[in-house]
Amino acid sequence: MQLRSLYLTALISLPLSVSAEQAQWAVNAGVFDAFRSNTSAEVGFEYRFSAQPNILGLIPAIGFSFNDDGAYWAHAGMRYDFSLSKNWLLTPNFSIVGYEKGAGKDLGGGLHFRTGLELAYQLESHSRIGLGIYHLSNANLHRRNPGAESVYLTYSFSPKK
Repeated sequence: MQLRSLYLTALISLPLSVSAEQAQWAVNAGVFDAFRSNTSAEVGFEYRFSAQPNILGLIPAIGFSFNDDGAYWAHAGMRYDFSLSKNWLLTPNFSIVGYEKGAGKDLGGGLHFRTGLELAYQLESHSRIGLGIYHLSNANLHRRNPGAESVYLTYSFSPKK
């Protein structure tokens, strides 16, 4: 417990500022199971709510992804934007995932967790382009837990008001 408190204190004390953005839509395209021999193309869509000051600036997000092996999954979770400079953002993220394998990879069950990191460049039009990676795992809740990693390109934008 003390170690967790130390990590949280260190994270909050980082000399980085939080990016104050509007809600955004994101479109992702990449490779599912990227570091194994049986890869597949992946496409995803995500809605990123605006940062919530009452919950430490966390950004709630929901999304849906699928791959060309017939697998699909929905997720709901949190993101946090760290401004590295005027235009560069680093965003760790965590989600709970509902996964259906279709004809794709058997990840051991339907309930999974997604942990990831995204590096993005903020464009002038309140949009971003970035590169991300995430790990999808059932955290040993099921007998089988092979996990999968995805590497993707992302474009996100704020809807016009």
